[in-house]
Formats: sequence, structure tokens, C-alpha cells
Amino acid sequence: MNEKTKVLLTGASGFIGGALAGKLARAGYDVTCLVRPGSEGNLKSEDGISVIAVPSFDCDGLAEALDGISAGAVLNLASYGVKQGERDPGRMIEGNISLLLALMQVTSAWPLKVFVHTGSCSEYAPPVEGKPVNEEDPLRPRTIYGAAKAASFILGSALAESLGAPMVTLRLFGVYGAGEGPERLLPYLIEKLKNDEEVDLTAGEQVRDLLYIDDVTAAFLTVLEKNDLQRGSVFNVCSGRPVRIRDVACAAARAMNKPEELLLLGKRQYRHGEPMWLVGDNSLFRNATGWSPKIDLQEGISRMIAAHGTSS
Repeated sequence: MNEKTKVLLTGASGFIGGALAGKLARAGYDVTCLVRPGSEGNLKSEDGISVIAVPSFDCDGLAEALDGISAGAVLNLASYGVKQGERDPGRMIEGNISLLLALMQVTSAWPLKVFVHTGSCSEYAPPVEGKPVNEEDPLRPRTIYGAAKAASFILGSALAESLGAPMVTLRLFGVYGAGEGPERLLPYLIEKLKNDEEVDLTAGEQVRDLLYIDDVTAAFLTVLEKNDLQRGSVFNVCSGRPVRIRDVACAAARAMNKPEELLLLGKRQYRHGEPMWLVGDNSLFRNATGWSPKIDLQEGISRMIAAHGTSS
């Protein structure tokens, strides 16, 4: 795609979508962001970004909002259920399934080179400890959010097939970085440690796959720049590196020169149904696109500490 390709982006008021909007604009793309009314202020003002507030994300609402607009790429990052408090089943269907289907129908006449749908590692069946999850593993989610994301993928794939839409799915694993919400693990840790406060944590034996936000946005740009990805492709976007949560916490404490005694490991209980192992295999995406993670965990933590105005 050339530098002035127009891109339609949903979910731009969120952590990942906001970072991606800025990255696209700085790369020379002309970005139109669809957001819900009242969330426009979450987006940084940058050249190359226009914002449309859409009261309704059904077909009629989207068609009215996008009247006279076209783009060469759609990046669908809109979602409901990422935050712990978002568990309303009706909104889960609306914000994941209905929105995707409506967006695909409304943009079906556009000269699209790619329609990127954002999936989640929570769509997969409970992983086998020690085995990285790959794209051939079954979809058998254990959470309502995972079920909604899996359903959106299945229905979206079927609709894309009937419309001839160039859909590609990126399933994200543990994304972290500057700009995360304060309730997330590392922002919570950093803020507490910055103030020399004790940090209530689980025992931290969960093994996770963490990928810094800049590597995630680079993955989306890589898909935009590739012209030979097969329609219907599904890729894991992850680091492929297992790390224990307790080791993440200790690394943050060391980077901030804070005593590890402030980390109250075991103070909290594990969440019900929480998997103890969730690590992805990114080899399919790496081989297809040449993308690979550039930022290791220590560098990512250092960047987040700096963003919080704390010396590491």
C-alpha cells in the first residue's frame, strides 16, 4: 500500500487502537477512526487522523456515518469485554459480533485490499502446559468474552467468504505497554512501587506471553504492507516467550530500585478458571510476513517506567 492509502480504524479510543492510530498517521496513512460519542477525547490529535463519532454501530448507523467515505483497508479493533467489569452478554454480542458483521457489510463495496479483524488468545481451548498455542488448536473458549470473540471470527469468516472480503485475523496474546489502563498489571505495579507501597499480587506462578505495544502496532502495519497474504488467514501475534507473572513483578521492582519485599506475592487468590499457562506460537506469522518482536520484556518495562515519570 502506498503512503497515502486510506484506512478505516475501529476501536481507536482503546489502548491498542489509540497507539495504532498514531502509528498509522506517522507512517503516512490517512486514518479515519470510528468511535462512540464521548470517547473522542481519548485520541491524541495528530495530522492524518480524522474522527467520526457513531451513535449506533448497526448497518444503518454505520452506513450513515460512512456515507461518501471509502478506504483501501479496514482495521477492526473494536471490542467489548476486555476489561474485567465488561460482562453484559447483550453488549458482548453487540460489541464483538454484530459490529463486525455490520462493518463488513457496509464496506463490502469498497476497493479493499485487506480487512483485518482482531481476535484474541482467549478464543482457544485451555492450553496444555508447556505447549505453545498455534493456529491449528481448537476454539473452545472458557469465558464469555472468549466465546464472543470466537463467534465473531466464525460468523465473520463465513460472511467474508460470501462477500469476497479480504479478511485476515490477528489473534493477540498479552499486549502491554505505555498507555495501558491503571488497573492492568504493570501500571498497577509501577504506580504502587513508585509510592513505596505494598503491592497485593497472586502467587504469580501463571506463565504468560507478553508483547510490547510497539511490536503489536508493527504487526498491523506489516499486514497492510503485504499484498500476498491469503484471504481467510489467521495469525497469532505474540512474543512466543514464556514468562512467569512473579518474574514480571520482580523485574519491575529491580528496574525501579525498589525492594522486592513490597511485592506481596500470594496475597490475592487466582481468578476462577484462570489458566496457569498461556503462551503462543508466532512462527506462522513470522514466516508469512517477516515480522518479529523487537522489544524484550526488560526494555518494555523500562519504557513503561519512563512513561510513568519514574526513573529506572
